[in-house]
Amino acid sequence: MKWPPSEKARWIATLAAFVLLLVLATIRRLEIAEAVLAGEIEGATPHLSGDASSYYRLAMRTPLPGFSTEREPVIVADGRIALAVGGDLDAGLMEEARDDAARQRVLENHAMLRRWSIVHGLMAMGALFGCALLVAGRCGALVASLLWADNLWLSLYGVGFLREDIAAACTLGLVSALVMLFRVPPERRRARLVLAAAAAAAGALLALTRLEGLGTATLLVGLWAAARAASKRFVRADAWLAPGIVAGVWLLASPYLIYNTAKTGSPLHPMQNHAQFWRNHEFAGQPGFPTRADVVANSYCGAPETPFHYVFGLHSLPEVAVRYVSGLWAGYTRYLTRLLADRAWLAWLVPLAAAGLAWMRRWEAAFVIGAGLVALLPFAFILTLDTVLTAQPIGPTGVEPRFALTTLPFAFLWLAGGVGAAVEWIKRRSDSASVDGQAA
Repeated sequence: MKWPPSEKARWIATLAAFVLLLVLATIRRLEIAEAVLAGEIEGATPHLSGDASSYYRLAMRTPLPGFSTEREPVIVADGRIALAVGGDLDAGLMEEARDDAARQRVLENHAMLRRWSIVHGLMAMGALFGCALLVAGRCGALVASLLWADNLWLSLYGVGFLREDIAAACTLGLVSALVMLFRVPPERRRARLVLAAAAAAAGALLALTRLEGLGTATLLVGLWAAARAASKRFVRADAWLAPGIVAGVWLLASPYLIYNTAKTGSPLHPMQNHAQFWRNHEFAGQPGFPTRADVVANSYCGAPETPFHYVFGLHSLPEVAVRYVSGLWAGYTRYLTRLLADRAWLAWLVPLAAAGLAWMRRWEAAFVIGAGLVALLPFAFILTLDTVLTAQPIGPTGVEPRFALTTLPFAFLWLAGGVGAAVEWIKRRSDSASVDGQAA
């Protein structure tokens, strides 16, 4: 056997190992899905509940392309297609089922969507692998993929027919396209245009999965331009490329924004539902707001709310700044430690790994590290709250860990960067020793 192996052999081994990790992730999620369906996991029900039940209801009732003023269209259209191919579009909803046979048909749809959700997780895992390959190399990419495949929370939420995995895949796809744009010289105009189009498409898909993605994509592109300028790689073409990507994101998302405006008068109407939810949980029981009992009965009760008024109208600017900073800190400390489950000790290695990534990639690393903070911004404001539903004497405080899941792919990416930096350091030491040996 030839040693050291050729570059081709190394790539074949890397891709084979990644395929095995995909199989591991699939098996783990199938096992959890079956346990949920059998009622063996505390707090999880065989039928879809919460946000997932609303996605199911809309998927059953909303034709393609899945436009609705309640929820963004990607998860709705995804569920509609899955039900048309492998489910039963005539089964109806659980609240409409009049006998056991009808309820069983609905449960079978729910079970199918839980298994279909595994595909979302594998897509996100593939996006993480590709992004880690760019910033950390082969060893780092495999480490990131292993951490994703084996994470308990990602596996549990990954069979819940939720949109978190789709959003993660889109975010990582956008970050990957922007990292590649860092490296392509200005002379390769066609390659840069293709990458810019890919970045715009990923950003638009993120926005159509979560409307907050419009802001996330815009900030990520702005962060990329700032990192380019700081690295002294900013060229005249970047002056129109960055705004062009942002314009592409908004243009591709505009049909849905126009639909919302025509139906409700607000292009961001689904975000108003979220603002109403969090306002009620933060101010429940205070004068002028719903009582705690009202919020427990219906989290969306009370007067309509807008995100801007909730954040800036009900809080002072110093409060807003403190909430965002403390939310980012809580996300990458308290929530990340909880989400890592039995590997909570890895949270202590994340800053060290990020430093290693910065040593290896510098301005690219600054962008990737900053991207993790930007991606968490839509949730940072609410991560320090204690919701009415969870802040009970017998239960945990805070919000549902799902709202901090964004921390995991970036923590894994930074850890991969640390592994890549270690491999790079060993390689440089080895090369230096070889040169010294030849000189002697």
